[in-house]
Amino acid sequence: MRRGDYGYEYFFLAPNEWYIQWLRELKQTHKDLTVFIATDDLDSISPDFDEFNVITANDIPGIEKSQHDFFVDFAAMVEADFLATANSSFSFLAALLNGNATRFSRPSLAERRLLDFEPWDSEVLLRDRLAEQEGNEFLNKEVRARRERKRFSNRAKRAGSKLLRLFGKGR
Repeated sequence: MRRGDYGYEYFFLAPNEWYIQWLRELKQTHKDLTVFIATDDLDSISPDFDEFNVITANDIPGIEKSQHDFFVDFAAMVEADFLATANSSFSFLAALLNGNATRFSRPSLAERRLLDFEPWDSEVLLRDRLAEQEGNEFLNKEVRARRERKRFSNRAKRAGSKLLRLFGKGR
């Protein structure tokens, strides 16, 4: 689940709830489901998944937390029995290399949920909607702040124009 460098254009922040709904569905037929969460921002994600038996790279003995956690995440994704990805080429490549999974799913901004896909018969990225057109919940903090500054700047310009019209330019 990408968070850190996601949240703009086609690289939207998929809500945790989409993944939770997908996992709840899986858990109906796989009662002993263990969930490996591969993410670049575990702190913002893990509390929402308390109802599941969750492991991360931090839980694997002999693996020290480092800047290379993505290697562990990638390996886990390649070996998963079921794989829910981000809308990313990184996780798509893991899906292509995964010979075990019986189900692959990824977030769709148009459908507002995870959609099943076949890695060898799909586009790498879904490009049907832009995060900026769909709402702030799909944007990262920097993009939201930039949008707010632009909105404020536009309001200030409109207010200045109104004042000029109201009081005249040359007075």
